[in-house]
Amino acid sequence: MPVAVHVTDARTLVGHSFVIGDYRTPPVTIGRDPDCSLVLDDDEVLPQHAVLTAASNHRMVHFTGQPTRVRHDGHPFRIGPFTLHVFGVD
Repeated sequence: MPVAVHVTDARTLVGHSFVIGDYRTPPVTIGRDPDCSLVLDDDEVLPQHAVLTAASNHRMVHFTGQPTRVRHDGHPFRIGPFTLHVFGVD
């Protein structure tokens, strides 16, 4: 199932939605690096800040430097000044 992410910048309250495809393979990378699947241009964001993956029926986010992944399953999460909400699309 394809997924999309809605990104809201807390500084401006402006949001944008992007279809990012099915992130089971390959995983979706998020960060400041231009080679990431989703680029967030802010100094608070690491070059490779997080990776989105799917495990079983759950959507997971793994933050760089953290030992475990966090299940987000549609719940918003923050990266720097950005709030991200990942959701399925038909």
